[in-house]
Amino acid sequence: MNLPALRPRKYRLHGRTITRTEAAAMMGVTEARIDEWVDLGAPMRSVDTRGRAATFDCTELTEWLLNSEQDIRPKRHEGDDLPPSAQEIADVIGRERTLFLIGRLPQSGSRPWRVCLYVPTRIGPDHPLVSLIGWRDANLLVREFGGIILQPSNCRFLHRRWRTTEVRRLHGAGWAVRDIAGMLDISARQVANIVSVKMA
Repeated sequence: MNLPALRPRKYRLHGRTITRTEAAAMMGVTEARIDEWVDLGAPMRSVDTRGRAATFDCTELTEWLLNSEQDIRPKRHEGDDLPPSAQEIADVIGRERTLFLIGRLPQSGSRPWRVCLYVPTRIGPDHPLVSLIGWRDANLLVREFGGIILQPSNCRFLHRRWRTTEVRRLHGAGWAVRDIAGMLDISARQVANIVSVKMA
């Protein structure tokens, strides 16, 4: 299940014990994904009465995520239609997250067909990139592109198609129009227009 980026709370990283729910929010993933990481060997501090991971050391979990021998990055699927400049990002964080990110980035100078993203060499939990795509994906970009200015295609047509799909998915899941608009950074009127159009 692809989720829009979660806005992280402020965390003091070193030595902090966080719950399963906090870990999911901080990393920008679902709690089920946290359970998958535990199955792959992610370190945990305690378990709950159902035998699931309950708490984690924030630093240990982050280090495992970045250094794990398991390939936890999204796999590329046949039929992906992203331009190469966007696909290199998708190879790291996945197609859906890439389109979400590109839709939030500013235009690259005088070239309206591109957007611009500087990826720092180090990142903290309050960095804007973390707010956009979550702690896990932001760190994957830092590891892959740290110190580089990326200028991917704006993928305007693909982003609009993705946004329409997300609006319909969230609306079908019971989200309110106002909440969908806030999550995808569009107006409530745009959301209403999308959900009012019947799919063929």
